Amino acid sequence: MALVVGACNLHGGVAVAGGEVDLLGVLERLRADVAVLPEAWCPADWASPLTGLPVAARADLAVGHHWWQPFGRGWRWTDRRASRRGRRRPPVLLDGPPDRHPAGGPAPGGAEPGTVGLLVVSRWPARRVEAVDLGRLPRDRVQRFALVVELETPAGPVPVVGTHLAHLSQGSPWQFRRLGRLLDEQPDGVVLAGDLNLFGPLVERLLPGYRRGVRGRTWPATRPVAQPDHLLVRWPGPWVVRAGRVLAPVGSDHRPLRAVLVPRP
Repeated sequence: MALVVGACNLHGGVAVAGGEVDLLGVLERLRADVAVLPEAWCPADWASPLTGLPVAARADLAVGHHWWQPFGRGWRWTDRRASRRGRRRPPVLLDGPPDRHPAGGPAPGGAEPGTVGLLVVSRWPARRVEAVDLGRLPRDRVQRFALVVELETPAGPVPVVGTHLAHLSQGSPWQFRRLGRLLDEQPDGVVLAGDLNLFGPLVERLLPGYRRGVRGRTWPATRPVAQPDHLLVRWPGPWVVRAGRVLAPVGSDHRPLRAVLVPRP
């Protein structure tokens, strides 16, 4: 059985050209059995990023099951207008209302309250789901998690770990150590996907025994110069990566990546 894995940082649901990132459009582009989606946006009155979307009408997409782990509350702007000082507003402002506006009330400038987090979507159900706290670094504004989803696939259980780590300048090697211990606790068929905020050679050095399944620049989406987004498997291990590649832009500031995993002969 082949396993198609996809990943894409959704930029808080804000398209770089303005407007929203089309979540269902991203899933359609990925065409994955399981997708890891960091920086998914969940409006304040929704239970998850998929709550208000016509998922039931899209039988062609593998969105039968999903798991949501928020890591920060805040506000977002989708109009991308300049601030009063002439500078671009950040697409998402975490841990506080914008422009000193009272929390819970309407915000100026088209800001929308909600939550940013990690979304994992799969065509198969899970026999085990665990959100593992990776800690909050002093220079980071949010708590970081790894979401472990052990899928019940036709070929047996497959553990998938999705995450979004802090930057190297914020001290992310400490989170890599915790993540490495978590991965080593999983069965051999574990797959890691997400935004690790670090270049590939350093990722493989900090996670010895794991190899990248996709090599290609993913950020920034318009003219990518780096690859902070990764998909890794154990090496040597039960999976062989086929057709690993970076896909065309989907509106986010990151490009998605996709790989086909097949059992090792």
